[in-house]
Amino acid sequence: FIPSANTSLIFAWPLSAEADGKSLVSVNVFVRNANNTALPNKKVSLTSNLGKISEVQPITDKTGKATFNLTSNSPGIAELTATVDNQIQIKQKVSVKFE
Repeated sequence: FIPSANTSLIFAWPLSAEADGKSLVSVNVFVRNANNTALPNKKVSLTSNLGKISEVQPITDKTGKATFNLTSNSPGIAELTATVDNQIQIKQKVSVKFE
């Protein structure tokens, strides 16, 4: 049950938000193995070069999903990167624009 850096996914919605420190961007990370099977009970950490991340559900559920919220007081592009079990960085990244 090894997470795959290639088949795991990261999604953010909306992809642009107000830089008011309140507008929430929801970030979902889907952890999959090489066979594209969902992996539950995996610890996901999310990093961003901009804004503040809050953990909603950092351990994946039965669908392999972990959830975070992102807010920012500063305008710019937030580059999001997800890491599973502190060792496997998901290749896909996502960018969110704060304005």
